[in-house]
Amino acid sequence: MLGFEFALEKQRREQRRLDYHTRTTLPKWLTYSKLERHACEIYTRSVFFEVQTRYTGLSGHVQLRVSIQMRKLKHI
Repeated sequence: MLGFEFALEKQRREQRRLDYHTRTTLPKWLTYSKLERHACEIYTRSVFFEVQTRYTGLSGHVQLRVSIQMRKLKHI
């Protein structure tokens, strides 16, 4: 039984360490947009990373489309 209790205590200690880290630090922003900062404040860390991944992917897609449109305008 001691092995089981030791394993549980180790898991609890790691969970406390990760909880403290989450509460006292901010994740790295990739775009520094207001939307990303707001998402950082209201979502849990794991949900924020999911939102950030989707947002930066969308942001890159929009930037690419704008870039293509700008090139088309230059050639007119």
